[in-house]
Amino acid sequence: MRASDASRSVRLRSPAGGRVVEIKRGFSWACFVFGPFWFMAKGMYRWAFWYFAALVIAEIVSLMPSAFLVIGMDQGMGVMLASLGVQTAAFVLLMAYVAFKANGLYERHLVGRGYLREDSSGGPGSGSPTAGI
Repeated sequence: MRASDASRSVRLRSPAGGRVVEIKRGFSWACFVFGPFWFMAKGMYRWAFWYFAALVIAEIVSLMPSAFLVIGMDQGMGVMLASLGVQTAAFVLLMAYVAFKANGLYERHLVGRGYLREDSSGGPGSGSPTAGI
C-alpha cells in the first residue's frame, strides 16, 4: 500500500475473528448509486431507514410545487419542467451529501461494534490486538 493510499483509507480489525475491513475515506459511489440498500448491506439498518425516509420526504416536498402547477395549469409547462429540475437537483444533492458521509458513518458503526483501528504497517503500536507478538 502506498503512503497516499494509507491516508485515504482506514483499516479496522474485528476483535473476535480477526476480520480486517478497509474503509476508504471520502465519497462512496456505491452509497450514491444504491442508497439505502448500501446501508442495509453494511448492517446499518437504522441508517437505511432514515436515509429512505429523508429521500421520501425530499420527494414529497419537491413535488409540492409541481402539484400546485398541475392544479392551476395556467402557469404553463415551462414552469412545471423547471420545478422538476429543482426536484432532481435537490434529490441528487441529498444523495451526494449522504455519499460523502457514508464511509465515516460505517467506520463509526464498526468501532461501536468493537472493531479496533489498525495501523497500515501492522507493526507494534498499530492498534491490532496481535501487533508485535
